[in-house]
Amino acid sequence: MKGPPTRANDSMTKHFNTLVISDLHFGEDLSPSATEVQTRHIDLVEEQLCAFLRHYSRRREGGRPWRLVINGDLCDFLAISVFPGDPGLGDSASATAIERIYGVGRTPGAARQKMRAIVDRHPALFRALARFLARDNRVDIVCGNHDAELFWPEVQAVFRDAVAAACVAANDARQTVAAGARPPTAPPVGEVLSRLEFHQWFVHEPGAYWIEHGHQYDENCSFEYGLNPVAPGSEEIATNVDAAASRFVTNRVREADPHAQEDWSFGGYLSFGMSLGARGIWRLGRAYAQFSWALIKMWRLCASRSATATERRALHFSRLEALAAKEGIPAATLRALDHLHRRPVTRNLSRLLKVLMLDKLLLYSAAILVALVAMMALPLLWGVTAVVATALVAAGGSWILSRGRHIDPSLALELSPSRIRKHLGVDLVIFGHTHRPVARALDGGGHYFNSGTWVPSGRPGILRAFTHIIIRQSDHGTAATLCQWRDGASRALTADWRPRAQKVAAEPVTAPGEAAPVAA
Repeated sequence: MKGPPTRANDSMTKHFNTLVISDLHFGEDLSPSATEVQTRHIDLVEEQLCAFLRHYSRRREGGRPWRLVINGDLCDFLAISVFPGDPGLGDSASATAIERIYGVGRTPGAARQKMRAIVDRHPALFRALARFLARDNRVDIVCGNHDAELFWPEVQAVFRDAVAAACVAANDARQTVAAGARPPTAPPVGEVLSRLEFHQWFVHEPGAYWIEHGHQYDENCSFEYGLNPVAPGSEEIATNVDAAASRFVTNRVREADPHAQEDWSFGGYLSFGMSLGARGIWRLGRAYAQFSWALIKMWRLCASRSATATERRALHFSRLEALAAKEGIPAATLRALDHLHRRPVTRNLSRLLKVLMLDKLLLYSAAILVALVAMMALPLLWGVTAVVATALVAAGGSWILSRGRHIDPSLALELSPSRIRKHLGVDLVIFGHTHRPVARALDGGGHYFNSGTWVPSGRPGILRAFTHIIIRQSDHGTAATLCQWRDGASRALTADWRPRAQKVAAEPVTAPGEAAPVAA
């Protein structure tokens, strides 16, 4: 079903049809704890993404080129560890013990090396992007929480150089194939790169759509100053929950799936630890202690650096003013949108303790201590009664504490699109981040989309992988479709879809390569 006409005839909007993908996590296969399954899954993501880009490089709709918006977490810098003494990181003599064990933090030098590792591991990705750009299409890359390092120009430069090298190689191949005849024309490398752009916050087309990754609405992944995400008094990107979890837990405990732990309870973690055996419990406990201590240190750092916070805030809003002027959005409007973002949990100690479940750890430790004292100091009957009463009190306290622990960001993202539309009046608000594809109408008009993920690991699994959004422009307005790349084409994502062998009739009735619009 086509949506209403857009309220603006912006030249970019009318000139391009738009593809939106997110959460591909190239680099997750380079984690020190990557399993064979995770490596194969990222190889599958690369294989299918290259097919997707090849398909849309050869095919246009309405004569319009494509605008590909990669809406965050294209790369997973958090999963990769680099260590002092590695090439490009200088002398290791001054490295801390933490850096020697868990790798260097989120510095520009470390990020540059991680970007080079991704380039070396996935050359086909950059060849596919180069071909796509060479066909007069454009690519806009939005920073997510796993690739916030793209904030730095030197990291962007490594990415651009990889695309440029792929362009040069493709041009050389054309010359060779021509074998003395007139070679096929190819655009200059500079022209190709001019159609590649990085965005730290959002992609916006007036009246049509607003696209941002969505991590800024998630207190466990957000940065206090999104346009200046560095830690106080440092050049390193600020530590948040997902960064600390990757560095200290999932990169070190092979069995800890980074996509499958959001809803685990305290008991769930205990059960997981016990399944690892005595040595595994020790590894998990040590990793969790380092993870917790890193976040508490970040809270202390942010709480004690008031002068530095003023400088960070000033730089953030200076960049916001410049961005408003560049995008043609009133600065007051952009400030209001920035105000919708949630402060990181590292700015609130009580909420941080809930997220880390240290409040429950203290509660259960106290309960065990009381029970032991009661059994030793009281007669048997009274001791047993005291132990039962203590257990009931601890269970009740745990239930109360659980009510204040919110890890899943889906609700916060669901509430934000209507608020964004009040400020901008766009038809479509599009997020990524949660890995859960969504297409739904908003009260008061417009639609909210979530582009899901291309990674089949963990939730939601391969049946909900390779999802994306197609936004088509016409003289009648804008129409958007939530799709899945399967069987070599973009097909409408349906809730009951199953592989052909299980449910043949579930395949939507569309022409090959087509997908019927579901919302706009």
